[in-house]
Amino acid sequence: MPLDWLADMHDRVRLQQASTRAEQASTQSSETRGDVHRLQAEVDRLSLICRAMWSLMQDTSGLTEEDLMRRVEEVDLLDGKRDGRMRLAARSCVQCGRNNKPQRSACMYCEAPLPVESAFG
Repeated sequence: MPLDWLADMHDRVRLQQASTRAEQASTQSSETRGDVHRLQAEVDRLSLICRAMWSLMQDTSGLTEEDLMRRVEEVDLLDGKRDGRMRLAARSCVQCGRNNKPQRSACMYCEAPLPVESAFG
């Protein structure tokens, strides 16, 4: 009988732990869904802006869809891969020569400012 009590107590603790983990997972899932909805809204907004900018350029420059598609392919290949996205290359520090992630504004090793090579990163 004493062992049954101990096993029952152990099962209750494990059940409570599982319940807590399930609640945490549910909360995280809800937060992630909200993040995805916000990101989708931002992508939709940026797509609309890009389309409006392209329309203005067509109206004022005489560029065609073919011109745009050709340039998209050229820009896509700037990172060496034809994959429909831009991957920025690592940035070398002018002070210590080490590579840093392209998002960094200062070297993670010596904290020297990294040169800005483009408005896009």
